[in-house]
Amino acid sequence: MVVVFVTKHGTKIGKHQERITLYIPDPETPDQEISVKSLEEIIIEANASISTQAIKLAAQQGIPILFMAGNIPLAILHPEVAHGSVEVRRQQMMAYYDERGVQFANQVVKAGMLNKQQLLQTLCNRRNLDPKTYGEIQDAIEHIETQIHQLPVKGTKLPMVREKLFGLEGEAAKHYFRGLRAVIGEKWGFEKRNRRPPQDPINSMLSYGYAILYSKLFSAVVIAGLECFAGFLHTDRSGKPSLVLDLIEEFRQPVVDKTILRITGRNMVSPEDFETTQKGCMIMEKAKKILVEELYDELDRKIPTPHGKLSMADILIYQARNAGKFFRRITPKYKPFIMSG
Repeated sequence: MVVVFVTKHGTKIGKHQERITLYIPDPETPDQEISVKSLEEIIIEANASISTQAIKLAAQQGIPILFMAGNIPLAILHPEVAHGSVEVRRQQMMAYYDERGVQFANQVVKAGMLNKQQLLQTLCNRRNLDPKTYGEIQDAIEHIETQIHQLPVKGTKLPMVREKLFGLEGEAAKHYFRGLRAVIGEKWGFEKRNRRPPQDPINSMLSYGYAILYSKLFSAVVIAGLECFAGFLHTDRSGKPSLVLDLIEEFRQPVVDKTILRITGRNMVSPEDFETTQKGCMIMEKAKKILVEELYDELDRKIPTPHGKLSMADILIYQARNAGKFFRRITPKYKPFIMSG
């Protein structure tokens, strides 16, 4: 499948029969036509124009259009789909005020910690690490375990537990990225997680990869009939899809972080594939293409589940639907996605 990047200012995106056309105002870059049958997503980063015919064709074929500013997603145009029953959204709203919201937030935070821990342990098991690096990663794993032991945070309403949950999650994340720093090595200049703007190539890839994952989860939440902007761990704010941000905590390590570790470990990208300016560190075309292709390969990869082999892209939708079943009390407990070794 093809992901179209629009990075040249002044590009015109149109439609010709069953193809998306790109008219690029650069004599050295040829115009393009891409069949919608092979098109996965359109990512627009430049000041460009897109025709209503192109938008309609993309919608008819189920192709989302993601608008980005650097590494930050600004908006998503996704096809109109069946939005499920009104009941699931009513129950989602009501869950915020009772024990369901508290349980859901606890489970999402715990899943994020377990996946951080599992990814670090996988690195220890599969890479030939020197004793110092191995020890640093094991120390990070133990500190994450300390945070896990403090879950669940008990309370009857979300405002009673949210601050504590964020504190535990933040502490686990600090030690996780310390473990990543040990295995990534000095040549990448990675010290800790930073964003808006990212200051080094690893953070640049993390931000860009999370933006792609965000767009896929946004669509999954819509398909499941849930309200994207009514979350639990993340607070409600105009324009902030807080439920998407809740669910993304389960999938950062299994989809994005794992992919970045693979492409850096195999030297598929190098620090020279990035440009650092006063505006931060930006991922260039070569590295961007490799990262996105590898991310989509990871999303397409099928893994064993209790319900048979499913692709990660299908699991995103499956988990969103599981959340809906939990909010409707069809299932007594929300079971998040936990990656295996």
